[in-house]
Amino acid sequence: MKDNTYRTPLTSCPQCRHAIDSAGEWMGDNVKPKAGDFSICIRCAGINVFNADLSLRMAVGRDLDGMTEQDRRMINRARQLLRQMNRKEN
Repeated sequence: MKDNTYRTPLTSCPQCRHAIDSAGEWMGDNVKPKAGDFSICIRCAGINVFNADLSLRMAVGRDLDGMTEQDRRMINRARQLLRQMNRKEN
């Protein structure tokens, strides 16, 4: 089984301040994030965007406006699953 995890410089979720040191890809093999890629926090399920230095910033309207409907559905489903997992853990 292939490890779909890419180590990133230590950063934090701009929404909940959860420490983040890696990114994972759920769909496909390309796991190395780049500037403009979306990231979903595993703690709060917030939608963030990678900066060029792989730190994160909160996604804003202009980021979300350019999202395809398929990407929007996939992100919403991932957020739903993360929230369910987090409820089970607490």
